[in-house]
Amino acid sequence: MEYGWKGLLVEANSEAFAKLKTKNRKSWLINACLSPVPYATQLTFYSNPKNSGVSGLNYRTSHGATKGQTLQCFPLYSILHALNVTVVDYFSLDIEGRELEVLKTIPFDMVKFKVLTVEHWTVPGGREAVEEFLKTKGYTFIEEINNKLTRDAIYVHNELLTHS
Repeated sequence: MEYGWKGLLVEANSEAFAKLKTKNRKSWLINACLSPVPYATQLTFYSNPKNSGVSGLNYRTSHGATKGQTLQCFPLYSILHALNVTVVDYFSLDIEGRELEVLKTIPFDMVKFKVLTVEHWTVPGGREAVEEFLKTKGYTFIEEINNKLTRDAIYVHNELLTHS
């Protein structure tokens, strides 16, 4: 808010979405999930005491999962296109295991992210798989954030590295 930034917040968890709405951010808000395929779809969303998300570890009752809820899911690019956004300064992707699938739906020749952080600890293949894919799209791995809450990797578009 201090810098007047605007953005897009996509949140599938209806409880978390209700809290986001109260923060009065200068952002578009959408209560849906990001599609792991390049078209709109519906997926089952599970909540548990530690996290929430579609499929993956979240459906296991051993993790305290509650009954799933069917949600509408849209490709990230479709949402960005509707907002007429082709350049994103910062993109954070944390969806409990489907990150690489969502990244693969993005037409990187039509939208550029300057800096990305991608959670990778539940992604099949881990950070290496995400890094290998993003490298083919013009991104360089910078650093890993690894703490009790997350394992995110920071990537920067190569154009930023050549202009610094």
